[in-house]
Amino acid sequence: MDQSNLTNAKTLIAAEGVTCCFGKHRAVSDISFTIQCGEILGILGPNGAGKSVTMQIICGVLSANSGKVIIAGKTAYWLPAGTATTLSGSNRRRVPVLLCLSKGN
Repeated sequence: MDQSNLTNAKTLIAAEGVTCCFGKHRAVSDISFTIQCGEILGILGPNGAGKSVTMQIICGVLSANSGKVIIAGKTAYWLPAGTATTLSGSNRRRVPVLLCLSKGN
């Protein structure tokens, strides 16, 4: 993927080489894509293909083992498990990771 695509002002979300493993199981393997402003993207695939894991990585619920995610021109990175806590109704729950956006690329 051309590096200029990742930081293009019209690119809303970009992923390059994103991989996520759970132990020896590779849930997502080297995924790359870009979503331009105004585009609608559908993720299709059979059960266990990694659709939900991909969305959880983009949203910051899971961390990727490798690769890069850029949202609105800012590089996303993940803080370790237990860093963030949120309130869900009256129940407190732990968030596995916290997605942060860097000030620069």
